[in-house]
Amino acid sequence: YLPGAEASSMSMTFVYGRFLYMVPRLYPGIVKYDTETEEITGLDGWVDALEAWASQECRKEPYFVWAAKQEGHMLYMASSKCDVWMELDMDDDTWSVKPMGLPGRRFLHMVKDGEWVWLLPFCGDEIILWNCRTGESRLACHTVRNEARNSPYSFGVDMGEKIVAFPQQKTDHLLVMEKPERRVLEASGGQNSRAEGVHESGQGAREEAPQDAADGGLAPAGIKTQEVRKGIPCGFDANLTEYQRQRNSGYQFVKKLGGGLILAYEYYDGCFLVFNQKLRMVRKVPCRLPIEAVRQQEDLMWKNAQIRNGFSGGLSEGNNLPAMMEYFVRHGRENREEIRRFHERYYPRVKM
Repeated sequence: YLPGAEASSMSMTFVYGRFLYMVPRLYPGIVKYDTETEEITGLDGWVDALEAWASQECRKEPYFVWAAKQEGHMLYMASSKCDVWMELDMDDDTWSVKPMGLPGRRFLHMVKDGEWVWLLPFCGDEIILWNCRTGESRLACHTVRNEARNSPYSFGVDMGEKIVAFPQQKTDHLLVMEKPERRVLEASGGQNSRAEGVHESGQGAREEAPQDAADGGLAPAGIKTQEVRKGIPCGFDANLTEYQRQRNSGYQFVKKLGGGLILAYEYYDGCFLVFNQKLRMVRKVPCRLPIEAVRQQEDLMWKNAQIRNGFSGGLSEGNNLPAMMEYFVRHGRENREEIRRFHERYYPRVKM
């Protein structure tokens, strides 16, 4: 219902009071929806300020994917188009954007731990620890794989003393990064100086951020990392079709639950997985949409694409998690059994 919207226009939603904020993937603006009056407001003043930092080859990349965090009335975001940090105050809808001093880097997901932010790369191979207040940065680790057009890890979760990253492609492990002590980070010295050029609501033209050591590489933070493989189901190693392998989808949904549990959806296995604090899988729930529902959704997406002369994004169960939730929560036992029979027919190796 948004004017000029395309498929995959929004990445995330956040609730503040009676308002729903929709963070864009491709739509030029954050959308604010009043749940009482149903009024829709577009917050787009930041778009030109952010795009001013984007290189020419990244103009068509998403504004944001999943690198956003809400803390009270503040919304923090790291762009997947360029190395720009954005803050939105939802009390008065004022915003600010600033360069991060990490040229050439873009971000898929992030974990914010106080003023330090763990940044997972978008089409890159470095996980970076960055201070959103001072602009200092450290190299947390080089990832195991660097795929040309894909990201090595889709999601990160704060588990207290460690950060856990979930792979986007071959889901044969979880990456665990131990948090360094604050004094260790402070003692290691600032590789990057604070990035200048902050651009806020109503301010004038942008300034150039200083070029620093980030151009030649970041100082390592001395962070201990470990790949946890024991007990991690790897759907990628199952008998997949070539189409499924090419999707490079891996984990498509990760959320931390109460009691330290983690809920994730793994595309290759077609299952919801529940991990405990020790990263041991404690439950596996097969869940794929009935093929008829997939086809209906696909028809709707293609009709919209034909009307708007373009199609972005792909179709898979992971991209339709809301529909899956609806089938399981709102529909009765008969619908669930239909999904179960479909899963058993096409994925017989997975025990129900």
